[in-house]
Amino acid sequence: MRLGFELYGTGGTANYLNKAGIPTNSVRKMEEESPNSLDYVAKGAIRLLVNTESNGAVMVNNGFRLRRTCIEHGVPTITSLDTLVAVIECLERGIKPTDLIAYELSCFAEIVSATRFKELPQNESPLENKMLSK
Repeated sequence: MRLGFELYGTGGTANYLNKAGIPTNSVRKMEEESPNSLDYVAKGAIRLLVNTESNGAVMVNNGFRLRRTCIEHGVPTITSLDTLVAVIECLERGIKPTDLIAYELSCFAEIVSATRFKELPQNESPLENKMLSK
């Protein structure tokens, strides 16, 4: 990847990303034989997990188990694509955690509310925010 990361994905995800021109290694799902995604987490090959919501009881249970394994091994997990977009944008811009401003949840709610009614500058509104349009 152009940011210098080696990507891994299970079958469908790896296939989709490769077809989109994003080099991605394929890894077996956790219910498949070793080496699988749980093995990659356990051996430290995975340094960040992106695991979005799945349908079906088995998929929900597997997602929980995979996220839990990541917690046990200290691997940060992203569970929504908008958060992933924000993280990628920070990486592209070279923004470090120390560059970010922490808001109390109540303040953040006020910012979101104001944005919905277009009271913030136009470039701050979701329709004009390049990060949300990717």
